[in-house]
Amino acid sequence: MVVPLMPPAPAHGPDPQADPEVALAHYVGGAWRAPLDGRMALRGGLNVVLAGPRDLARAQSALCAGREAWRALGTEGRQACLAPIRRRLGLTAPPAPCLWGVPVAGVRCLSVQQIGGAAPDAPAGVLIAAALGALSAGEAVLLLGQEQPGAAIEAVFGLAPPAGGAGQAGADAARPAPPLPAGVLALLHVESGAPPWGDDPQAGRPSEPRRG
Repeated sequence: MVVPLMPPAPAHGPDPQADPEVALAHYVGGAWRAPLDGRMALRGGLNVVLAGPRDLARAQSALCAGREAWRALGTEGRQACLAPIRRRLGLTAPPAPCLWGVPVAGVRCLSVQQIGGAAPDAPAGVLIAAALGALSAGEAVLLLGQEQPGAAIEAVFGLAPPAGGAGQAGADAARPAPPLPAGVLALLHVESGAPPWGDDPQAGRPSEPRRG
């Protein structure tokens, strides 16, 4: 497998250690949202709210809708949407379409532990590289805040910083958010070691019938 160029971790994203409230939210449908249910857990030195059934259903609905619109753009349209992200991260070449992570419930699930050879000093960059490749291939991406939830939080701000410059500084604060469709990226804090919908790739698909 060819490893894509790994971008740096975002320079002006939140510091989950200094701003612990960001670890208590999930990123769904283009915004940081309060969890609907779940329970508190300590992961990677952060207190997070693990996603419960309603959180999973909400994320799945947004991701399935976002994926259809994202695929409809075609390869050139997706690359045009990803170009501002690449420029902001200092990447010169378009991301090579690749499908790291685990396909579960119709989306691509990515966590540091699921990506072989992840550099321990740059986990957010690893997640960003894998997400860019999956997005380029037309996938919707679910980042999993498992052992290293801070890396997933930083990756979200690297891929889709909020409009208006929140969480950014200097000249970057005046730039609008990249035109990444709101439903194509999500972050949930989940139990370690397994995709959130379990081992059944058809589980939790309210919008699509079970096959087979």
